[in-house]
Amino acid sequence: MNYFGLAGFTLFLGFLIDRVHHYLQKLINLRSNAGTSKEELENLKKKLLTLKKRKINLPRR
Repeated sequence: MNYFGLAGFTLFLGFLIDRVHHYLQKLINLRSNAGTSKEELENLKKKLLTLKKRKINLPRR
């Protein structure tokens, strides 16, 4: 393998490593955001239940 072939192969591997790192960071970010979304959904469901209970307990005019 000559010098230019080795340099090209090294650049290719560097590019490949860079892309894998980029996609892993994106995946980690998406997973953490999904966890936050689940927590927000649970909080909204709890809030909805309390509002429904309040509505039931309100005196009628």
